[in-house]
Amino acid sequence: MRNTAFSVVEFLLLTASLPAFSHAGHDHAHWAASLLHFLFYGSLIAAVAACTFAAWKQLHRHREQKSAEQNV
Repeated sequence: MRNTAFSVVEFLLLTASLPAFSHAGHDHAHWAASLLHFLFYGSLIAAVAACTFAAWKQLHRHREQKSAEQNV
């Protein structure tokens, strides 16, 4: 568990610095800027929601199997 947590923290630290190496800026006044930001952040929210749902479903399934084994 400790190695997994360390790997996750290490991955986040390595990827968090990537925006610092991106281009100097982009035009927020462009007509498509709001749509592109909405689509980008919407996709991030959808990915987090899907991962949360999958984790919840897996945990729920594990709890059901464990309680079924105890009832047998």
